[in-house]
Amino acid sequence: GKTTTKNLIYSILSQTYNVIKTKGNLNNHIGVPLSLLDINENVDIAVIEMGANHIGEIKALCEIAMPDFGLITNYGYAHLEGFGGFEGVIKGKSEMFEYLTQNYGHIILNNDDKIQIKNCKGDLAVTFGEKEGSEFLFKYKKEQKFLSFENNGDKYSCEIYGDYNFTNIAASITIGKFLDISSTDIQKGLISFKNDSNRSEILDYGSNKIYLDAYNANPTSMLAALKNLKQLKAKNKYLFLGDMFELGKDAAEEHQAIVDYVETNFETNIFLIGKNFFNTKSKKTSSKYETFEDLKTNISGLKLKDASILIKGSRGMALERILELL
Repeated sequence: GKTTTKNLIYSILSQTYNVIKTKGNLNNHIGVPLSLLDINENVDIAVIEMGANHIGEIKALCEIAMPDFGLITNYGYAHLEGFGGFEGVIKGKSEMFEYLTQNYGHIILNNDDKIQIKNCKGDLAVTFGEKEGSEFLFKYKKEQKFLSFENNGDKYSCEIYGDYNFTNIAASITIGKFLDISSTDIQKGLISFKNDSNRSEILDYGSNKIYLDAYNANPTSMLAALKNLKQLKAKNKYLFLGDMFELGKDAAEEHQAIVDYVETNFETNIFLIGKNFFNTKSKKTSSKYETFEDLKTNISGLKLKDASILIKGSRGMALERILELL
């Protein structure tokens, strides 16, 4: 959710301030300096996304960017190969909290996340969440077509799907309020929010609705997307799931866990694409394809009506190509 959250923050802050943001997801040791070069004397705020797949990278990026505020969206099961496991992910991402603590910066802290609380040692944390005692206390509510929020008598809504985006939007609202943006302008920012391509997009295709989230995937985001599809009220549900990369020794186990969840919660119309999914054990409910070309050959005659379709996979799978097939 880093890039989505970056875009949300930018959309809100731009209502009042002159803001720049990281282009696309240029969030590594090359992308962060390139983004910083866009800062000139007219810029009030820079929203810089940082990504990593090894311990020490966030620390290095913080030393380059010298942030005044920092937010960790979540600790997910991503880049396990480079981080050496989930504990490595926690340690690597928490390097941002360590930098901000040492340099008297503000940590925007999700007060509902026990791991974040445990790894936040600073006194300048700005807390938000549903938990009582949060500095910015929210009520999260799911409407038919959007997510809505209540905070201190103010109501907000954003047309973006997925319960997992509650905290991303709440964090963005928190930053806006902390930086003295009016509730009216915050809502304007949420209305004008536009996500980058292939991320949490909802596309209408005749009587069908496509949930396109093909920019990237890891076990955490994959499970979140599946849970979102499960709770949707829809006649026909179709799943097109592509391999999740950079999982190292955990790849087989994590792909099998996804297959087990899918086949327990969805009865039919399950399409699994990629070598990792192809090598999992499954019931007869799933159709497995080792390559995209194999899928292409087998679904050319697929006729969809009144369907809700999830397309989710790692960037290397390029599953947005499925749109052409449908």
